[in-house]
Amino acid sequence: LTGTLSPSYSNPANIEDLWLDGNRLSGTIPLVEEGEFSMLEELLFNGNELSGVMPSSICTLVNDTLIRLW
Repeated sequence: LTGTLSPSYSNPANIEDLWLDGNRLSGTIPLVEEGEFSMLEELLFNGNELSGVMPSSICTLVNDTLIRLW
């Protein structure tokens, strides 16, 4: 995949794993609204060309969520 992340990437509330690693995604990571990613266990962004600050909304996801950024 190439390009930027759509702000709607976090809309599927019942998704458990979102592996976006190893692509050519660029730009910033959009905010996650309250209630989105409620079932998320893994969120992988590593191996991309993302920039900017990690949204604090991602940092407040459920404690058992694995988030890999590098």
